[in-house]
Amino acid sequence: MKKKVSVPIKTFWYSDKIVWPKTVTIVTTVNEEGIPNAAPLSGVMHYDNLDKQPRVMLMMRKFAHTIQNICKTGEFVVNFPPYEYTDDILEACRFYPKGVNELDFMRMTPIPSQKVAPPTLAESRQVLECKLDKFYDLDESQRHAIGNIVNILVDEDLVDMSRPELAKAVDPTITLGDAGRRFFHWTRVGDIMVDEVQAPPKEEDARYTVRMNLEWESEALETLEDVPMFVRSMIVEMAEQIVEGEGGTVVTNKRFKKMQDDYTPPSMMDRIDTSD
Repeated sequence: MKKKVSVPIKTFWYSDKIVWPKTVTIVTTVNEEGIPNAAPLSGVMHYDNLDKQPRVMLMMRKFAHTIQNICKTGEFVVNFPPYEYTDDILEACRFYPKGVNELDFMRMTPIPSQKVAPPTLAESRQVLECKLDKFYDLDESQRHAIGNIVNILVDEDLVDMSRPELAKAVDPTITLGDAGRRFFHWTRVGDIMVDEVQAPPKEEDARYTVRMNLEWESEALETLEDVPMFVRSMIVEMAEQIVEGEGGTVVTNKRFKKMQDDYTPPSMMDRIDTSD
């Protein structure tokens, strides 16, 4: 085992001595005059995974043209440029004056989006069309924007692919960081390993203790029995916190089933339940 040593924490520390791979997107917006803008952004993450309100979060400096456009017009598109378009990513990295359409200098082709005004990039094999939900200023310079996904588009030939095939076909650009914001380091999907997680041994079930602080209707307790043991404590805590927040003292079966429908639908539970 190698000895670990402390290193100085510098500005853009994640691109100094730390390797932090991130998927690169190009976020397209339009300003109030309808002029498009394109900006590369690796600070994009899925924020709400459920299908009822799928959302993404963008993390940017609040003075960036992209975030200003989003907050003024309320719409944006998240494009995933394939690896062969790193030159377009670099073009969008350049600090053009406000109001300049970076797409005029890029190879990727802007086409109309289906449900929002900002354009989609045709060469992006997967696209998220989004409308602004809310934004938060973290400090004087940082802003997070949360967008509702109103449309997910993929190239037709991707629909029936397995995940390994899909990853290769989408060919997302992955950044490994930069040196002084001049030399950028890229990579792409290479070897793909598939492993299967197993359910805990049955004898381990006894270790998952569930502590209840509120009264539960007997029917609600019966419904709770269908929740996998290893997440049951978390579900109970969430349910009781919601009921208390609503001023209640009893978890009714009707309310519990509504919570399940809202926050832990069958599609989600099936995904995490590894039992046979």
